[in-house]
Amino acid sequence: MTTTMRPDLVIANGRVLDPGAGIDGDLDIAIVRGRIHEVAAGLGKQFPDRTIDAGRAWVMPGLVDIHTHCFWGGTYFGIRPDPVAGNTGVTTWVDAGSSGAWNLAAFRTIAETSKRRIRAYVNVSAVGLVARTGELDNLDYINEDDLLAVIDEHRDFIVGIKVRMGHPKHGILPLERAIATARKARLPVMVHVRNGPPDIRDILAILRPADILTHCYTGADMAMVAQDLWIPEAHEARRRGVLFDVAHGGASFGWKSAEAGFAAGFRPDMISSDLHQLNYFPPNVDLTETMSKMLHLGMEISDIVRAVTSTPAEAIRMEGQVGTLKPGAFADLALFEIADGEFTMTDTHGESRTARRKFKHVLTVANGELLPHAIPDRPSSYLTIKDPSIDGARRMIDARRHLLHAHGCC
Repeated sequence: MTTTMRPDLVIANGRVLDPGAGIDGDLDIAIVRGRIHEVAAGLGKQFPDRTIDAGRAWVMPGLVDIHTHCFWGGTYFGIRPDPVAGNTGVTTWVDAGSSGAWNLAAFRTIAETSKRRIRAYVNVSAVGLVARTGELDNLDYINEDDLLAVIDEHRDFIVGIKVRMGHPKHGILPLERAIATARKARLPVMVHVRNGPPDIRDILAILRPADILTHCYTGADMAMVAQDLWIPEAHEARRRGVLFDVAHGGASFGWKSAEAGFAAGFRPDMISSDLHQLNYFPPNVDLTETMSKMLHLGMEISDIVRAVTSTPAEAIRMEGQVGTLKPGAFADLALFEIADGEFTMTDTHGESRTARRKFKHVLTVANGELLPHAIPDRPSSYLTIKDPSIDGARRMIDARRHLLHAHGCC
């Protein structure tokens, strides 16, 4: 096939995989003015001066990380996504409730200074995650009128309502109120689970189709495991259309829980990192690491790619724009190798497994531009992360730069 338009960039000689669009093969990708122009064989030979050799790496749509915290400078957890994107393949960032009705406008102002694409779940608590915990200690912070007004004003930015469960004094009430508001706003709810009460079964019972249970493999009190078996209520919720998201984070992934889920055939709909400034520094629990853990558990590569591209893109109502390589979509791409060896992978409870394969990031393209491998920001001064962690992050970036040079990409 011969393209009729001279591309700005061609990614060639890779294994192109976009399960959501039904693309899988040895193909080249032509980019014109920041959009996918064509996916076909032989494009690199037509335009060798515009071509980057993928070196047989997997070429997939830019990743959509549906659970992150990027209200940088305005919350306890926030990071800036720009230095991270070039190291992880994530080109669309979805903030999971860092801001509420009273500070959503401030978060949006910060998000719009980013070169990366950001959308947000707004917290049912009007104060959001300014502090590390306690946003729902006072139920007066759940102000439906204010929340609906903010959603109406920022509907192009807000993709749903987030609620963190695990408040003994309030039980299921915060989730019930989040769902009631979401129903009026015609939006889904993302619910964080970790430590009860309430019971995980009570949460599952009231979730609606397209609502998201995030931290689905938590090893804490709300784990969907009883006597080492996956609970039937989780399967019933999935049959109703509830979506399940990994959201690894710094405290929300347990090997035993995940292994029980996989043994029951319960694989995640979406894979996310829950990336924030407490878990980005070594051991670097980013989306690449989380994808690698799903690979170790036995998830097929095509299913992993779908769970970080087309499925989250549809959940945030951006299907056809992000998470896809269809012509006309934003020219966002992520290149990975599958490395073989022995890799120690640790959950958030200190348990480790030895994996034989892992994803290794090679290159990120966002809006048709190659992103640099960048040193991450220094963590906030109030955190206990010390300079050795920063040095570890620099070593990680140096290793990725070496890999990139080996592919002749820059």
